[in-house]
Amino acid sequence: MGSQAFMVSVVIPYYNSELTIERALDSVCGQSFEQLVEIILVNDGSTDRSRDVVHRFIQDHQGFIFRHVDQANGGPSKARNAGMRLSSGKYIAFLDSDDTWEPDKLAVQVRYMEEHPDVAISGTDYYINSNEVTKYGSRDEIVEADFKSMLFKVFFSMPTVIVRRDVIERERLHYLEGKHYGEDLLFYLQIVRNHRGVRISRPLAKLHKFLYGQGGLTRDLNKLLIHELDNARILYRQNAGQRVKIGFWLYRGLLIYSVLKHYVRMYKSRKYRKIVQEGQP
Repeated sequence: MGSQAFMVSVVIPYYNSELTIERALDSVCGQSFEQLVEIILVNDGSTDRSRDVVHRFIQDHQGFIFRHVDQANGGPSKARNAGMRLSSGKYIAFLDSDDTWEPDKLAVQVRYMEEHPDVAISGTDYYINSNEVTKYGSRDEIVEADFKSMLFKVFFSMPTVIVRRDVIERERLHYLEGKHYGEDLLFYLQIVRNHRGVRISRPLAKLHKFLYGQGGLTRDLNKLLIHELDNARILYRQNAGQRVKIGFWLYRGLLIYSVLKHYVRMYKSRKYRKIVQEGQP
C-alpha cells in the first residue's frame, strides 16, 4: 500500500456498470466531508462503456483526486484488494458501483472513528431502494459489533463500511479472492475477531438492489449457502492465536443454522417473486 497522504481512500470496483457508476461517483463527490480524499476506481475487465463513462466523469471533475486502474476480470474481491493496495488514506471506505452514499456519510463515520481510535471498522444503517425503508433501525445510537453474533447475522453492509488501513495492513487482512459470495462477511469477521467494530444507527448509504430472500435467484442462494459454510470452516480453522475462538459445538451449530437460514431465504424468495408476478398485468 502507498504512503499515507489522504484521510480517506474510497475504493470502488466496477464491472459493466455504465448505467450506475456515475450515480455512485456523484454521491462520493457530493460529500460534506472537508478533508482530503482519494477515489480509487478499479475496472474489473468491463466489456461495456463503463470505462468511458468513468473517464468522462474524471475529466469533468478536475477538483477531485482519482486513481483509475484496469485489470483483467477477476471478481470483486480481487478488484477491492487491488484498490486497497493502491490506497494511502488513514481510512479505507468501500462503495459498490451500483450503490450510493448520503452526503454526510464520510463526515459522520470518520469523526466517530477519530474520536474512538480503538474502533477498527465501522458501518451504518442504510436505505434499500427507497428512502422509506432502512436496514437494522436500532434504537441505540451506536451498536457494538460482536464476533459470535456476527457469525449468525449480518452486521455490516459493504457500502457502509470504513476500516483503518493500518489495521488491515499490519495484520495482512484482505478479501479472499476466488470467493464471489460472502467474501465481504468473512473480511469483516476477521477484523472484528480481534478489534472493536461499531455500527452507527443512522442510514448513510443506499443499496439500489434487492437483498437475498427478496429478488435472489435460487442458484444464487445455493451458492451463497456454499460460501457461508466455507466461511465457517475458514474461521474455525483460524482459531489459533485469535482473541475470540470458535468452539466445536458453536461450529457445528453454525453449520446447521446456515442450512436452516438457507431454506428460509428460499421460502422468502419464492414468496416475493409470487407477489411480484401476481402484481403484473
